[in-house]
Amino acid sequence: MSAVTDGQAPSRMRFRPGYLALALGAVIVAGLPLLFTTRYSTNLLILGAAMGIGTLGLVVVLGYTGQISLAQAAFYGIGAYAVALGTTRWDINWWLALLLGLIAAAVAGAVLGMATLKLGGHYLAMVTICFQVIFTLVLTNWVAVTGGPDGISNIKRPPFFVPLNSAQSYAWFALAALFVVGALVWRLRETALGRSMRAIRENEIAAEALGVNTPRVKVIAFTISAVIGALGGSIYASGYRYISPDTFNFDHAVTFLAMVLVGGTESVLGAILGASLLTFLPEWLRELKKIYLVIYGCVIILVIVFMPEGLWGYVKLLGRRFARVVPLPAALRPVQVGGRGAPGEEILRVEKLTKRFGGLVAVDEVDLVVRRGEAHALIGPNGSGKTTCINLLSGLYVPTSGRIRFLNQDIGGQRPSRIAVSGMARSFQNLRLFRELSVWENVLVGAHRGGGHEAETRTRAQGP
Repeated sequence: MSAVTDGQAPSRMRFRPGYLALALGAVIVAGLPLLFTTRYSTNLLILGAAMGIGTLGLVVVLGYTGQISLAQAAFYGIGAYAVALGTTRWDINWWLALLLGLIAAAVAGAVLGMATLKLGGHYLAMVTICFQVIFTLVLTNWVAVTGGPDGISNIKRPPFFVPLNSAQSYAWFALAALFVVGALVWRLRETALGRSMRAIRENEIAAEALGVNTPRVKVIAFTISAVIGALGGSIYASGYRYISPDTFNFDHAVTFLAMVLVGGTESVLGAILGASLLTFLPEWLRELKKIYLVIYGCVIILVIVFMPEGLWGYVKLLGRRFARVVPLPAALRPVQVGGRGAPGEEILRVEKLTKRFGGLVAVDEVDLVVRRGEAHALIGPNGSGKTTCINLLSGLYVPTSGRIRFLNQDIGGQRPSRIAVSGMARSFQNLRLFRELSVWENVLVGAHRGGGHEAETRTRAQGP
């Protein structure tokens, strides 16, 4: 982790490519379609922009939150079919069809997120794969609505300030959408929600103990990812004006995953770079005919194996060579230690606290009273139940019986995040730091539990 100064800037200047992207984004949006003059190359540019938007959804759920999702092509398809059905069969405005698609994707993402709260790793991946496969089967077999394997054609394009009938004008629209979504996803990373997501990715238990509501944040991450994916699908559908189920199958879900892995899971620029590379690379290699797929696969494998943080991670590594150390300024104010309230006030009462693991009694009817200003210690040999008792007080374990009152409120059995928000925090015997977050960001995560806006959180993190 990097050191920090007073909470305003890190002590080591970090390479921040996002600022450069925002500065150059408008120039790229305006100039890139002028370089792709043929209809074929312009369509590839539209496809790259749409796939880039879909990949940015994986940055949120996989890169920021650390949750594996192989259902991004399904959300991509929800947006595409919403626009296709809305503009061809239901004869509604494109923007209204888009809104309906985003709502449908948000509901699907939230449901999938809630269904996977107790899952992780390969189990989570399997659930998202099942969702993706079911979605593809529905598209293929629900012929009366989706058109089945024949798909839907003559999809309309959105009404805009200027006509979007030509491929080049629509390419500008698609790239502008990619730029806006990229800027929002990049900004999300620096918000309280984004830090909570990254804290969950690094250490879910520690994040929960510091007041991060992990189930809520996970559901939000899946929902945001689904909405972004649906937006990308809607842009793709209107760009090509034809869709079919084979565009949204499991193979494309793996393609989205490959794009974010090649570019860099936590990087907005990396995701766009990965999506662009894997969109255009097959076209560049087609002249090699039978072996181009072999080369395409080898490129992906080499990047993932030798650049585990993706192409943009390698760029960031090179950028660190230009970092320079700056001196630490004086602290804004001295740190005040001590509680607020009258000495001797009762703040914690434990009555007959018991925890059983099957036939093993780990904690047996413990009574404890803690008053403000007092210091207490639990002493005993290994296996005597000290850590279990702390886990009960902080909400990591649910008591078998007994009562826990903190500030005159019963907190026994509550989630660790709710207990932390009420004012009780804990540390761990083995340090649970968020290693990919800076020191300042680690402090900010702990300050989230006080609530309020981002400015209030930063003021709280600087000290009383």
